[in-house]
Amino acid sequence: MEVHHHPEVEKKGFKEYLLEGLMIFVAVTMGFFAESIRENITNKEHVQQLCRGFVQELRSDTARLDKVMAAHQGYVKNDDSLLVLLQQPMAGMDTRKLQQLIGNSYSIKLFQGSSGSINAIKSELHLKQFSSSGIANYISDYQFEEDIVKHVEDLELQHITSHIQPFCEAHFTTANMSAYFFSKNQRVADGRLRNLKQDDIEQLGVNVSILKVLHLDAIEHQDSVKQEAVRLIKYINDRFGLDEK
Repeated sequence: MEVHHHPEVEKKGFKEYLLEGLMIFVAVTMGFFAESIRENITNKEHVQQLCRGFVQELRSDTARLDKVMAAHQGYVKNDDSLLVLLQQPMAGMDTRKLQQLIGNSYSIKLFQGSSGSINAIKSELHLKQFSSSGIANYISDYQFEEDIVKHVEDLELQHITSHIQPFCEAHFTTANMSAYFFSKNQRVADGRLRNLKQDDIEQLGVNVSILKVLHLDAIEHQDSVKQEAVRLIKYINDRFGLDEK
């Protein structure tokens, strides 16, 4: 009869169990820290990528603002010339020049800011690099000024549509409207106007004065947006170390 002997299993001591447990704990902890470091590095790279894109868009915005403000400064000069002409006696008024200046008042260049990077950053504000910074406040200030510009530009458009356009409809001839708006050089054909009275001239002068105020107001707030953009660029470069010049 065969007798099977089971090998004796050496029992581990308490210290060995403690050491194994400690090694497992250290391995898990190190893994956690390694993952945390990896995630932090990834988030930092993502944040810098978003910030670089944002700075590029802000620089584009400031370039567009320069063009829009330059256009508005031209509108103000046109308003001044028109107001001087409208205060002259109607009998000797240069009606061809009058129509030309009115036609110049009919168009407006608007500012349209970039929004892609702002929206991307606002959706990632939970990231530590953003949440521990003041970028949300800077963005809020920038968009507040943008909203004011949009409001003033809407007022400009409404005023042109409500007051300048009706004058053209009531007093321009077909030939002059077509020559100004459809010819390459945008020049009226002649000085002929329809059904023009002194009261029409006076009312146009009032409306152009209001339009000038709106143009000046737009320039002021467009410049405020530009200053906020410059301020935001500097903050991003300093805070997130983009080394932008």
